[in-house]
Amino acid sequence: MFAHGRFALVGTGCILESVGDWSPVRYSDSAARGTIATISNGDKSFEAHFVLSKLSEARFALVDRPGLAGPLRVVRLVNKDGAVAMSIMLHKPGDAQTAAWDALRQRYGDSVSLEAP
Repeated sequence: MFAHGRFALVGTGCILESVGDWSPVRYSDSAARGTIATISNGDKSFEAHFVLSKLSEARFALVDRPGLAGPLRVVRLVNKDGAVAMSIMLHKPGDAQTAAWDALRQRYGDSVSLEAP
């Protein structure tokens, strides 16, 4: 995806937001969960794990927000029930991040199926 983002996870009665930089996605197999995709920063003070068997797709959305110079670029990870499991937004996007996000959306369209590699 992109190398710097704001992650938002909405649970029952809680919202967690975190900003993270990360290296390329790593994959591992778990007997209990199947394939897990992981991103983390160099010192692992930020990690995000994605259980691919629980997710169905990634949706790319441009969202207009008052006060922003341009649209907010969001990737929404959708679970098998069709609910948004997590949103990942460009955080302080620069030209390179915006171009990379736009290239992903152009390549995959509005959504892409998530399957284990």
